[in-house]
Amino acid sequence: MSMKLLWILENSMCSTGKECFCPSVEQPLDTNCHHSGHSFTESKHLLRRSRDVGPSNSIGHCYSEIPEESFQDVALISFVHYVPKITFEDAEKLSKDITELGKKCAADEHAVPECAKSTDSLILEELCHEQNIAERYEFSECCGKVDQERHECLLSHKNATSESITPYQRPDAESSCKAFQDDRHGFHQHYMFKLAKKIKNANFLTLHHAAPKFEEVMVTCCQAEDKDACFTEKATPVKDEVKLFVLVEKQNCFLLKKFGPKHLQTL
Repeated sequence: MSMKLLWILENSMCSTGKECFCPSVEQPLDTNCHHSGHSFTESKHLLRRSRDVGPSNSIGHCYSEIPEESFQDVALISFVHYVPKITFEDAEKLSKDITELGKKCAADEHAVPECAKSTDSLILEELCHEQNIAERYEFSECCGKVDQERHECLLSHKNATSESITPYQRPDAESSCKAFQDDRHGFHQHYMFKLAKKIKNANFLTLHHAAPKFEEVMVTCCQAEDKDACFTEKATPVKDEVKLFVLVEKQNCFLLKKFGPKHLQTL
């Protein structure tokens, strides 16, 4: 990950915690501060900031600040975190729509009225714009609300449905390697989707950091004679690192809630 992308994700956080990511789409804001891959800013504060849209956190600006693939990853993860039961096909379509809008607004900030809005607010609007999506995943009532009320309604819906999500079943090594070799970009998208579903309390930065490391494992192990043994050996350290990051995020959120952002900044 480039230092520029890392800086943007950590500082503008305009992250999806719902807020302003320029990463904003970055992580779905969760009531637990976790979803803020950002600099651990409180969700309500972030939400207020996302309404104060300026040129630095409009969707066009955010799109132009990070690679297109990263922008789409951020959007994909946001939709998965807001709607845990969403299918890959629905999440991919929504993320592509948001990415296309970002590209259009980056080229011309006055192309459409939505170009003046923040990425986070557009993530919420996109979920409600597709009426069949809202009905299919049973959060239509949230679409009748606005701003923070809509955000909190979606979080409430998310927390109520998360427990009923079917556990992820890992495919066998041969099938995974074939999918990886046939379409690396598609494999990457599916990997981000599955990772976001499996680790619903991790922010975008954590998931994005793990993806290239896991792809390195794929390159190595798909050439191994005993692929299963290779995956067990090589993938375990990557999983352990992600678990550690998530643990640190939870600890930071605990400190944020207990002592406030000023205390957290001194650590």
